[in-house]
Amino acid sequence: IRDRESAMNESGITRQAGQDLTADTGTAEARVTLIVSSLTDDRRVTRFLDALGWAYKREQWSMASSTDREAFQELQQQTGWKTLPMIFLDGKFIGGIDELFSHPAIKDADNRAAMHMKTWARRLGYAGLLPFAAGALGVMLLNGTASAWMLDALLAYAAVILSFIGALHWATAITRDDSQPLELMISVMPALLGWVALLMPVMYASPVVLLGFVLIYLYDRSSWSGLAWFVKLRKHLTIGATLSISAAWLAGA
Repeated sequence: IRDRESAMNESGITRQAGQDLTADTGTAEARVTLIVSSLTDDRRVTRFLDALGWAYKREQWSMASSTDREAFQELQQQTGWKTLPMIFLDGKFIGGIDELFSHPAIKDADNRAAMHMKTWARRLGYAGLLPFAAGALGVMLLNGTASAWMLDALLAYAAVILSFIGALHWATAITRDDSQPLELMISVMPALLGWVALLMPVMYASPVVLLGFVLIYLYDRSSWSGLAWFVKLRKHLTIGATLSISAAWLAGA
């Protein structure tokens, strides 16, 4: 491939993750080289590599070009691979798209990226309990107007979080081909419930919000039963939120 770079015609494209280049630069840093045609749909691959932060090189070959056609025939003979895309990892030919995703190096990188994501999900999730705890403490420790304001602030935050949880289901539903309209309807219910609660007197709003957190957790547990780590996280967050709201509700009664 490198011997061919100087003879690339205008259809040759060199890319690094997140950056389009017209000159043939960054090749040494690219772990993955994709050789594709204008008909190749490699968006799944490039999105994945971008998400991993891996530099890659993408060459688009045209069979209308004699240079590209000859290079393709050479690679066919060398690799035994008859179609495009042809994918190289760390300078070695590995096959096509399926072979890339089944490669141990890719699986390992994907697992490490998933662990990193889970770590941040837990950190941000538990950090999201801080306003709940602060609101409950404010209601219990302050008096009069200040205590009432803290209860209002806590319920407003709770309504926002209910909307956020519902939005997770909305996003999941619209990215799946087998989703049902009922899933979208359920996904907007937490936001509506939170909004209705904010229109109520605070002493009635608290149990409504509590009910919302319990119901959406039960739905989460069935919807994401295959994501044990996430269901466990949701359980912890639901307990933290409901305990805070309950404490504030009883203190403000």
